[in-house]
Amino acid sequence: MMNARFRKTDGAGQVLSEHCREVAYLAGGALSSLGLEDTGRLVGLLHDMGKAPVAFQDYLEMSHTHPELRERGSVLHAPIGAIFAYERWFDGDPFAKLTAQVISMAVYGHHAGLPDCLNEKGESPYLRYFSSEEKEKLHYREAVGNYLREIAGADELDKLFARAKAEISALFARLESDAQAFQLGMIARMVLGALVDADRWDSACFEHGADPLAPGEPPPDWAELLARLEAHLSKFTDPSTLNDIRTRISRECLGCASLPPGIFTLTVPTGGGKTFSTLRYALAHADGAHMRRIFYVIPFNTILDQNAADIREALNNYEGILEHHSGVVRNNEDEEAAYRLLTERWDSPIVLTSMVQFLNTLYRKENSDARRMGALAHSVLIFDEVQALPKRCTHLFEQAIRFLVRFCGCTVVLCTATQPRLDLPAQPMIGEVSKLFEDMQRVRYVDQSRIAIDNAQAAAKLIELMGTHDSVLVVVNTRQVAQAIYQLMKTALKGKAACFHLSTNMCPAHRLAILDEVKRRTDKNACLPTFLISTALIEAGINVSFPAVVRSLAGLASIIQAAGRCNRNQEANTGTVYLWKLAEETLPAALAEIQAGQELSDNFLRHFEESIDRIGDPDVIRRYFEDERKRFESVLAYPHANWNTNLLEMLAKNQACQNAALQARTGACTRLALPQSFRTAGEAFKVIDQNTRSILIPYGEGRTIIEDLLGKHDMTDEIGLVRRAQHFSVNVFEHVYHALADRQALYTIGETGVVALREPFYNADIGLKLEPGAMSLLYTE
Repeated sequence: MMNARFRKTDGAGQVLSEHCREVAYLAGGALSSLGLEDTGRLVGLLHDMGKAPVAFQDYLEMSHTHPELRERGSVLHAPIGAIFAYERWFDGDPFAKLTAQVISMAVYGHHAGLPDCLNEKGESPYLRYFSSEEKEKLHYREAVGNYLREIAGADELDKLFARAKAEISALFARLESDAQAFQLGMIARMVLGALVDADRWDSACFEHGADPLAPGEPPPDWAELLARLEAHLSKFTDPSTLNDIRTRISRECLGCASLPPGIFTLTVPTGGGKTFSTLRYALAHADGAHMRRIFYVIPFNTILDQNAADIREALNNYEGILEHHSGVVRNNEDEEAAYRLLTERWDSPIVLTSMVQFLNTLYRKENSDARRMGALAHSVLIFDEVQALPKRCTHLFEQAIRFLVRFCGCTVVLCTATQPRLDLPAQPMIGEVSKLFEDMQRVRYVDQSRIAIDNAQAAAKLIELMGTHDSVLVVVNTRQVAQAIYQLMKTALKGKAACFHLSTNMCPAHRLAILDEVKRRTDKNACLPTFLISTALIEAGINVSFPAVVRSLAGLASIIQAAGRCNRNQEANTGTVYLWKLAEETLPAALAEIQAGQELSDNFLRHFEESIDRIGDPDVIRRYFEDERKRFESVLAYPHANWNTNLLEMLAKNQACQNAALQARTGACTRLALPQSFRTAGEAFKVIDQNTRSILIPYGEGRTIIEDLLGKHDMTDEIGLVRRAQHFSVNVFEHVYHALADRQALYTIGETGVVALREPFYNADIGLKLEPGAMSLLYTE
């Protein structure tokens, strides 16, 4: 009897045939809603064919009895089922070729991810194990013989393939002509993701003695959750013009819930109640359209935390809400294990996650990301502050949305006050958007950006503004300018107003503490004189409200978003937003997008000089984003400089690699139905460049975490402490890390690998600093 694995707790073996059958059932079920049930069953049956030879069974036994001798990956098993599918069914029929390769690649990649079908040299890494020599090393003939004899016969497999081919053919007829190759690649990733999830779920159930085929949780009662929300909304009875407008927006969103699934835009001014309006729509639409999940995809963790808290309260602490982002910390190992399982599968009715996690699920090479892809099917996807999408991800995002709506039955809502120009067939949820923005006009703009001023001049003008408005928020583009002006203002306002500073040089817990204090002071019942200077991290979605805001010149979307922190709740008839140009705000290459945005905004400000308040009109914002899209056209498809192509092309026709194959005469193109470079694209894909290192900060509970890590503790304690440390850590670029190390500001905590900052190098006002003692500027841009 052949085994798939041995259980760690009692040494019991999982029979290989049972594992393959269970995975086939699970993968088929996961893909049934896409019309690919038999395709899923076939990849599930074939995925562990490579465990059938005696050599692999001996390897499993040795790994179980003598784990210290195990050399992970020394005996490969994934290529064998892939070779079998390719050689048996990749024949002259185009649909047979396509189906065979989709199945083969999923089996090939169920541990390592989808391979490169072609590389930049025109070679095929995917086909590397398909030679007679490599097959002999893998014990291919023995594996196939044992498998066909004990697990599934050739007739059964051939019949399944015929049905899988019919499924792929039916999907092919629905492909969009201008995105055919890309959408086929996404279908291949869907098949891979379903196989990975089924394989890991079945393995985990065996390890814990659970039934992998047991029915899951019943579908969520969307109507009951909507009733909870309605009860919560009924508490907001304060009569005001702003609340009347919010109620109107919410009512119009609810009215769209009965429309068929599709792509929608919700363009609402800041403070218009998008969170509850979209939640109301999503619950009603999910109920009527029988959706499986609701996703909130949010660009910044600060907004994510805030929205999650609001939604939990509105739904009376509903337990089926999952937050998936880097800042979530669980209290113990059991909680962490459960959370890890939920986030790998997104197995909750309502999921709040980041744009990073969403796009990683669709494009990163790791199978832990691909595994979640199936969870998106038949879901409502709400993208908040969608204008924050990184420029280079634009085309990949657009293509993903088109695929999810067309093939996976999703509904998508794109929410923001500054709707970007996206190539998507979207319909608006709100009528008379221009009138809505006019009705919610709460600020006037004062453009003083013609003449650049230095930091000292800025501080002098800010002192005057504090005298006029009592409280002022300043949003700038770089941390060094924020720190410099903060120091000047703290001295000038001593004894007159509270001074605060926010930047990513502070750990998340520190920033949240400052925001809480700022909100307390600026509340309409307190109105205490408050000065806050921040980088752009505050300008999207953070619920603060100041009578006056100063925005350093940036893209028009950033200006409008910053204005959303001014007179947010209509505390006064009109707030004031000042636009300045700061001479000492030098923008390095890493901030080239901000510089381009400044130039575009400057043109718009000059054009609307006589009617400056029009810059917040939806029509003006639309024109701005059209110009911006033209400006950034060369980067929208995510360039891959090393291959002189882009990721969108690499995941579609991959013409550069096809040309290389033809020039090198490798013959690879004739042996492939799909030419994509999946693995290289997946390795290159990053939503945000994260060439940073994490440093644990001695702020608040961070001090206790450092002390506990230095003291006596077991491994379980250490894991929990390291996870909690995320809230008290700062990510810095390599050159800053080395500068701090040169000053002996860093030390490693025991054997944990955690790097901590010495206390003199962290300041309660500005966060990280390069010199101990007095506040010194830390230039990290």
